[in-house]
Amino acid sequence: MKARHILDQVMLDACGIKPTPKGHFRKKELALGTDEEGEHTTNKGLATTIAKQHLAKTPDYYTRLRKFVEPRAKKLSMMALPPSSSAPSSP
Repeated sequence: MKARHILDQVMLDACGIKPTPKGHFRKKELALGTDEEGEHTTNKGLATTIAKQHLAKTPDYYTRLRKFVEPRAKKLSMMALPPSSSAPSSP
């Protein structure tokens, strides 16, 4: 086993992540999941494993997540304060 794979397994064990579930995952859903989990790690294999863990329990996890998060993110961005037009002047 290569050192990188051993390190990945150590990380998975330390985080309490079980081995990658076997089974079929929809390509679109797995791609969404890998991208989403990639925001938390630079290790694509780890991101894919975490995504598969979620998808094993809820096959449309990332579609649901996007439907829940995107409208709220849009609403929050609309509520953001506009940038100040000028810096305070000194006397």
